[in-house]
Amino acid sequence: KLKYLTEIQGKWFVEVYKDQYTLSPLWSDGLYDKFIGRAAKRSLWMSATLTGGPKLAEMLGLDDYQYIEVPSTFPVKNRPFVYKPRVNLTRGTMTEETPELVKCIDLVLDKYPTFKGLIHTTSNELRDNILAITKHRSRMISHDASDRADKLEEFRKSPKPLVMLSPSFTTGVDLPGVLGFQVVAKCVTEDTQVFTPRGPVTHDQLAIGDTVYTLNSKGEIGIKPVL
Repeated sequence: KLKYLTEIQGKWFVEVYKDQYTLSPLWSDGLYDKFIGRAAKRSLWMSATLTGGPKLAEMLGLDDYQYIEVPSTFPVKNRPFVYKPRVNLTRGTMTEETPELVKCIDLVLDKYPTFKGLIHTTSNELRDNILAITKHRSRMISHDASDRADKLEEFRKSPKPLVMLSPSFTTGVDLPGVLGFQVVAKCVTEDTQVFTPRGPVTHDQLAIGDTVYTLNSKGEIGIKPVL
């Protein structure tokens, strides 16, 4: 596996947590044929993507494909997204801003004492910092790479209003009828990359006239200019 990694070109996201290293490719160019395409004559991809079907096919190196787009089955009123900017969580401000973030998270948990919730922390470090400060520690549950599936099942079956803190429950997890709320603890910042037709760039790499991919309240993907 390490030999394969040395042969793959491109940028990678690397997260170091204690003695664990997580490597994720920024783009999947060249990986499909090597690891998936040669194992099956047909593949079915059932996933949302901000880049759209044609761009995803280009990234995977696919010439022969069929793209089917369907709208969300949930009415917008049943999936509200509340945007509450309170802190600036960049690499340089994470330590000083986290206590204020935790106050906001605790207010959400105060409001929904009988509901289960999921908090997306984006990293193990932020997850640990939240657990160390929150007043709702006894209500929270989390996981590491070795017990992810077991903790998810514990969370799902528990009759208690648990709140799962996870840096990795972003895809491949389905909790119908379980969650009462979700919290995204960290969103786009100055050092976060955004998707453009030419690939991912940081905010300071954008110029007036550039275009970026957007997602509206109906779940529709669009392209808007930077003004």
